[in-house]
Amino acid sequence: MSVIAQPLNTELLEVESNGVRLTYLEQGHGDPVVFVHGAFADYRSWQFQIEPFAERFRSIAYNRRYAYPNNRVGDYSDNTIENNASDLLVLMEKLQVGPAHFVTVSTGSFIALYFAVRHPELVRTLVLMEPGVVSLVIKNAKSKLEILSFFLRYPSSAMTLIKFSKATNSAKEVYERGDARTAARIFADAVEKSSPMRRKSSESPLFERVPPVIQTMFIDNMRDLMQGLGVVEDPVFTCEDAKQIRAPVLLIRSTPALRPIVDKLTQCLPNAEVVTMLHDGDQGRWFEPYPFNSMALKFLAKHC
Repeated sequence: MSVIAQPLNTELLEVESNGVRLTYLEQGHGDPVVFVHGAFADYRSWQFQIEPFAERFRSIAYNRRYAYPNNRVGDYSDNTIENNASDLLVLMEKLQVGPAHFVTVSTGSFIALYFAVRHPELVRTLVLMEPGVVSLVIKNAKSKLEILSFFLRYPSSAMTLIKFSKATNSAKEVYERGDARTAARIFADAVEKSSPMRRKSSESPLFERVPPVIQTMFIDNMRDLMQGLGVVEDPVFTCEDAKQIRAPVLLIRSTPALRPIVDKLTQCLPNAEVVTMLHDGDQGRWFEPYPFNSMALKFLAKHC
């Protein structure tokens, strides 16, 4: 293992998984907690969770393949849910992490669910925030009939996702012109507009309000997000898959556009409880960490 110096007065270690470098930060002792970040992010997404969790747990926040500052090889077509789950297995084996708690968000939650079905012996609990498992509500994203059905069942969610997609394309165009900072600002604003609590008219956009470390994280990961759009096709994850997961699960419901997915998982997971976090959706972890930290730590304490 080598060490990479970081500007945040931390040291990232690294392991190799299937020819890809995975960097990670580890703090604390006790039962292991593995943080799995989403897209457009890296371990810094958990900036305000790592230390509070490390007071009781062995906290491991790793950077998924292609997340900053990991090496970038290939054409992103191998940045699949399946390969990320394989990376997670390698990480746990090399760090000698036994059954662990997983705290996850977005794509990271999908990876954790996929991992839990295939390696149930390594999963003690799952904390899933805004799990991006689209196939639970749209089995075939290429089917016009299924897309129409989704519109009819969840019109508000559908319109939000369309607007989000358009904003993402705008961010990509700006990024391709060489302006990563503006692209990050456009994308962050689109994320905020999908959250339950929009900013007040007197407040600046999300990108300007988040801590500098999060701004830097956005910019550092723009290339990964932009180059990865449309390249990778997610595997189909069904209700029957979810029913196989016996570990206790905490589902955190936040962004309205993704609530149909959370609601479906609530029906399918045999051992799940649901809470709603209203403060700025997922981004609330960066402004007011206590609600998220309190929910997750309380849940983990029940299952230690």
